[in-house]
Amino acid sequence: MSAETIQIKHEESLVQLIWALFSALLGEALRRSRATADPIESGFLPS
Repeated sequence: MSAETIQIKHEESLVQLIWALFSALLGEALRRSRATADPIESGFLPS
């Protein structure tokens, strides 16, 4: 494999890692917003 191929594969894995973290955070936020209807208790708004 050439250095360019390795670089491309590294960038793809980095994007996948960022996307996985983002979707995990988004999923957690959605679960918290469904768990309680009060935005102050869920921690989205300052009390």
